[in-house]
Amino acid sequence: MFQIKQAMKNGEALIGIMIEEMTTPNIAKILAACGFKYFIIDCEHGSFNDESVASIISVAKGSGIIPMVRVPEIRKDTISKPLEAGAMGLLIPQIKTVEDVKRVVEEARYAPQGKRGISHTKPHNNYITKSDPEQTKKENDEVMIILQIETKEAIENLDEILSVEGIDAALIGPNDLSQSYGILGQFDNPIILQAFDKVIEVSKKHDIISGVHFGDIKTLKKWAQKGMRLLMWNTEVGLIIDNGIKGVNDLTSLLKSDGINCI
Repeated sequence: MFQIKQAMKNGEALIGIMIEEMTTPNIAKILAACGFKYFIIDCEHGSFNDESVASIISVAKGSGIIPMVRVPEIRKDTISKPLEAGAMGLLIPQIKTVEDVKRVVEEARYAPQGKRGISHTKPHNNYITKSDPEQTKKENDEVMIILQIETKEAIENLDEILSVEGIDAALIGPNDLSQSYGILGQFDNPIILQAFDKVIEVSKKHDIISGVHFGDIKTLKKWAQKGMRLLMWNTEVGLIIDNGIKGVNDLTSLLKSDGINCI
């Protein structure tokens, strides 16, 4: 992951997807087969338990795709459990203040950056049975901590928020961000465009990777051209719905052209 973080800072893009609903461990293999480089399991809005998260992460480790988790809130257990299960990154929602960020770093990073507790014989360290300073340093380097920028308050405090040591990326949540400004879904509103530009600018200032989650690839391209490199496209549910609607409509039209009506 360290090399991937460096590659993004050097201009390469990383394309991933959000997992909203599917708890089958093989969703990791399916998304890897699609070509996605990472996924984020949505534990903020999704109905995932610790076991399902751990199982998906385990399969991902052998499938060439990077497993990450969006935590439901900032707590010791919501941060430590996915990391100990082997998650290579965490997405932290509803960040508002520098105090929020400091709490995240404290729980997610080992000393000297934070105060993450040492836990042996877990998937995250391949079941090492003894304390190993090199291992904790490696995990601090490898694990990606992403702040989800999705509130007006976060935009106002952005410079201070992204100055905290131990943060790797800032990823915009466009729906919640636009909602916080009272203009839900107006992604071309000058207020939102200005907020997006600010995330890119301040991220560069602090050597932080910037990114965004959209279901529209042209919109992702637009923001990639402006400097965003952590790109999250769609959800696994969105892929099914979008392709399902298109397939059914296309087949219905083809049949109708042959005089066959569909029920």
